[in-house]
Amino acid sequence: MNSKRTLRVLLLMIMMGSPFAGYSQLWGVLQHLEIGGSASFSSTTYNGSERLYSETGIKTDSSLVFKTKTINPGMSVGGFVGTYFPVAHVGKRGALAISVAAVANMISWSKIADTTYGAYGNGITGTTLNTALPIGLDIKWGCEARQSRNYAICYTLGAGVYPSYSMTSITDFANKTETNNVFNVNPYFKAEVGILAGICIKLRAMYSLGNIQYINAMNKVDATTPGTFTLTGKNTMTVSLVIMPFSYTWKKYGWWNTANKN
Repeated sequence: MNSKRTLRVLLLMIMMGSPFAGYSQLWGVLQHLEIGGSASFSSTTYNGSERLYSETGIKTDSSLVFKTKTINPGMSVGGFVGTYFPVAHVGKRGALAISVAAVANMISWSKIADTTYGAYGNGITGTTLNTALPIGLDIKWGCEARQSRNYAICYTLGAGVYPSYSMTSITDFANKTETNNVFNVNPYFKAEVGILAGICIKLRAMYSLGNIQYINAMNKVDATTPGTFTLTGKNTMTVSLVIMPFSYTWKKYGWWNTANKN
């Protein structure tokens, strides 16, 4: 009988404790929460058939050409939200963690091709919405690694995979639109440095390797002439400002408490 009572008490304690365990896990995720904005830089290769015009809009059969050139879309801007999950301690001040984030970037394209001149406009323009879910393995040191206010500085080195989905829309001088949606997976490397000033603020640099084909479609350079059109992004460098809004809850440890993480 005593054994049955003991078992019932244990089950009741587990049931009562489960919601608090879930809350504790959620709070742990929030303590690691990261939000911020980013700026990306990359070069892009354009391949396409073009019909060249004179300044007065005159064309000849010999004006159809195929061009390959490198273009610079300029700076693309975006935002992200992410977190990480510590899996092991590394020494007294470090930790090994799995990081994950949701990212969105907007790229604007202008004057992609020399398709037209004069009264016909300035060629091809468009936009790309790039969304991604980078997942990686990080080594962290300092305040972020232990969620401790004992350290004023933090550092991170990491690497992982960058699955992304790009939605591109391109419009030519005749207002004809080509669209392309493409999924890519690329490797990345990143480095971070941060300071704890009330909350943790970090500067991140991420380098993504490999090509991303933003568009690959058949297009018509005029009413009768078909051609090819590709736009392929190269390696990408992204610089981000990262804020950890719940890092103000990190504790400082010392002789006055018994949970010293040092």
